[in-house]
Amino acid sequence: MYKDVLKVIMSESSTTIKTLTGSEVLNTIRNGGRGSLTEKHSWDIVQTETNIRRLTEIECERLQGFPDNWTAKGFYPVKKISQKQFNALSNEEKIKLFENTVEKKTPKGQRYKQCGNAVTTKIVKLIGGKLKINYQ
Repeated sequence: MYKDVLKVIMSESSTTIKTLTGSEVLNTIRNGGRGSLTEKHSWDIVQTETNIRRLTEIECERLQGFPDNWTAKGFYPVKKISQKQFNALSNEEKIKLFENTVEKKTPKGQRYKQCGNAVTTKIVKLIGGKLKINYQ
């Protein structure tokens, strides 16, 4: 699948991802909170032959080019403080706060957020390779 360059066709209500040869890879429907297609907190669901379902965390990781369960665990500070308290700390105090961490399972919503905010590594590598060739 990654050998082909992908083409994304977007409309107001859906996104279709196709290869340059025209074969359809994935059809997604924008679905968001309060029924809005432009809602900030929206997610992608995929339509299979019989059902519509939400993408799993592992499918989102794969779409971004990450290994399975890449976002499953994270390191969290042992001492919990509010965002306001964190912002008031000096840089040295912030570093000390994160020196004492514990590994925990990452919540499902946070995993989706991490994948959504990530940059697709394979696409960046492809673009970088093309730029390198063009500027040599």
